[in-house]
Amino acid sequence: MLFMLKGKIINTLKLYISISVLYLLCSSNIQAQQTIILASDPWPPFVLGKEGSPATGGVGVTLINAIFDRIDNTHVHIPLMPWKRVLNNVRQGRVDGTQFLYKTPERSEYMVFSDPLFLSQDLAWYSKIHHPNGLSWQTIDDLKPYTIGGVSGYSYSPDIDKAKEKNALKYVEADNTEQLFTMLVGGRIDIALANKVVGTSQVKLHAPERPIIAMDKAIAQEHFYIGISKKRQGQLLVSDINKALKTLKAEGMIEQIIYGE
Repeated sequence: MLFMLKGKIINTLKLYISISVLYLLCSSNIQAQQTIILASDPWPPFVLGKEGSPATGGVGVTLINAIFDRIDNTHVHIPLMPWKRVLNNVRQGRVDGTQFLYKTPERSEYMVFSDPLFLSQDLAWYSKIHHPNGLSWQTIDDLKPYTIGGVSGYSYSPDIDKAKEKNALKYVEADNTEQLFTMLVGGRIDIALANKVVGTSQVKLHAPERPIIAMDKAIAQEHFYIGISKKRQGQLLVSDINKALKTLKAEGMIEQIIYGE
């Protein structure tokens, strides 16, 4: 009887050890497959691809992958959708966050932000065909005579945001930057607001037969950030994201990835 009892105890211990090992292996596997969802809209050359599908590439995607490659057991997924839906999904906690956006008081209500990624410039672009004598601006009042276009949900500068809220500008919204520059080329708007790198990419698509020029004075010059929803556990990774950013900056990798420098 004692022998049988010892045998049962040994078998029970073996079963317990097996279950414990299996649990540890499963836990490790789950941890290794942690996926962070950072939604975006298509935004060449930063983010390439079509709405409804994952991003297929772009210098911004390369940067985001470089950041998360330096965070253990974490994989990043970038689904593409209209920008307003991106922000709404972050606000509702349906995705972990998004990237390449400015800090605003409204966004700070539902997002926590990484350290700055890199400095961005937003410019005012116009067509030389429709305005052969050129355009320039110094104050928001200088823009009031013109029809200005921007992407729906984008924030270009606090002054532009305030002017839009007060209906002080003739402002038209496009679904994306490609549509915005198509409107500019077609004369449906006088001025398109766009990031310098993104606008330059669009100019290459439409030039040289339809020259598009940026005004000398920038609309805004601010840093881009990664924003994480306060409703998601992804916010716990912000310190890891910042550590990875610090390493990339020390290596000079951010400028190399974004600007090829």
